[in-house]
Amino acid sequence: MKCINYLGAVVLLGTNISVAMAASEGMTQESFKIDAPAGTSDKQMQQATDAFERFKDECPGLFTTHSERVETAKTELWEPMPYRADEYDWEYEVRFQATLAEDGGEAAGHTLDYYMSNNGWLTQKVQAAEICGHVGNSDRDTYVQFES
Repeated sequence: MKCINYLGAVVLLGTNISVAMAASEGMTQESFKIDAPAGTSDKQMQQATDAFERFKDECPGLFTTHSERVETAKTELWEPMPYRADEYDWEYEVRFQATLAEDGGEAAGHTLDYYMSNNGWLTQKVQAAEICGHVGNSDRDTYVQFES
């Protein structure tokens, strides 16, 4: 019986270590690599990279305070949603998506989507804006214009 209890503790300990490692590996350099459609020009990739870098600077909480809580993350470049192209004059759109751990912390378990382009970024969840240090708009997108 002692052997079974010991084995159970080892399995449980191993599981906890795996969970902790998975959470800490969620925001890797790979998740910052922008997945772009075939045929994307170097200029388009540079614009997308610049917008993403500006977003990271303007949302420090997600990339510092909460970075260890990110379980998964990915970055993609695509055509902007028509209303965002019209309303914000976006020619392209970078989406950064991060899922936070179910750990009881701020926005626990939420998948946070951020959309950015040449002049700013937005999110559709109040919690996503708050993680970035902004007051979220519960009636519509929270839009943040990049500082010059």
